[in-house]
Amino acid sequence: MSQHDTVQGLEELFQLVGRLRGEDGCPWDKVQTPSTIKNYLLEEAFELAEAVEAGDREGIEEELGDLLFQVVFLTFLLQEQWSLSLAEALQGVKTKMIRRHPHIFGDVTVDSVAEVKRNWAKIKAQEKSGKNNGRILDRVPKNLPPLMRAHRLSERAAGVGFDWANAAQVVEKLDEEMAELKEAMSNNGSKQRIEDELGDVLFTLVNLARFHGLTAHNALLRTTLKFVYRFNRVEDELRRQGKEPKTAGMAEMDRLWDQVKREPVSIESD
Repeated sequence: MSQHDTVQGLEELFQLVGRLRGEDGCPWDKVQTPSTIKNYLLEEAFELAEAVEAGDREGIEEELGDLLFQVVFLTFLLQEQWSLSLAEALQGVKTKMIRRHPHIFGDVTVDSVAEVKRNWAKIKAQEKSGKNNGRILDRVPKNLPPLMRAHRLSERAAGVGFDWANAAQVVEKLDEEMAELKEAMSNNGSKQRIEDELGDVLFTLVNLARFHGLTAHNALLRTTLKFVYRFNRVEDELRRQGKEPKTAGMAEMDRLWDQVKREPVSIESD
């Protein structure tokens, strides 16, 4: 598909939304607001991320279309409410990307990905210095999923030097937090204290992932997809034998689980 086709497709999508919002349009679409649409925007973004994780080309194409529709729908609503201009938003992000890549569009020289990220953080901090009193963590969205937000918060803090020196130090901190969690659990600590200590463990694990160039969000996503695949295989095998999981017993399910673990994992999105 050519660039012209892409632009035409977006224009047709705007026209479609206008029809849905028009006088003879859809009753549901006509009552939507930016506040209600944002929830669908987030949902479609996660469905796209799941399709990407699964390597599902057909699913990626479908979910990308769904996400673009929500972006167009939200833009249409904001044009109605605040006369927001998509053209100005596109020009703004283009200008910002050029400004944040001085090693491509300027005379800055970089030797590593780490240096690119440091420069990016420095430029971004300069851009935001007049907003939110220049506070470093205020620009991290509060409605990000907790693991993703924890990663972004610690990444921002690390960008100004508030960080461990190496991954070994993070592991030491993890051991310390695990000891505190165990102590809270063994001494019949309150649910609040156990929750606090568990949160500290999870936050430290997020940082451990970051030190290895990973995200705890993606690691947990892959593990949950793997768990679903393996549990489904156990359930299918039990039913093939005329049994149900809740009556099969832990020993039987554990035996099948060990058997399934030896098989290659095939992760697919729904």
